[in-house]
Amino acid sequence: MKKVIYHGILLGSVFLLMHCKAKKPVVTKTPETPNLLSIAQKRWPAVSQEELDRGQTVYNTKCTGCHRAKPIAGPSEEKWINDIDRMSSSYKANLSLQEKQDLTHYILAAREAGVK
Repeated sequence: MKKVIYHGILLGSVFLLMHCKAKKPVVTKTPETPNLLSIAQKRWPAVSQEELDRGQTVYNTKCTGCHRAKPIAGPSEEKWINDIDRMSSSYKANLSLQEKQDLTHYILAAREAGVK
């Protein structure tokens, strides 16, 4: 009796394994992030990807070093400009003119692109 049950389970398992097919992965397209360089160059034609990268680095190091990262698309452009002006000359941020410009270009382009 035990052999019959064992063979039944074994045959049932083999049958199930033979008929199981791996599911095909579902490929979903995520919306592409707009190209920040092309957005920035509409406003500042001479801006480079290197400048935007430096601006992002300033944001990710100096800004978020003291403040929590907030959605860039949230505040208005005027608020961002005011905050960058105010904080760039503070003792803690102490941004150079180049860092301030790079940060401004990055923030405003990312804001227009809807970066979170």
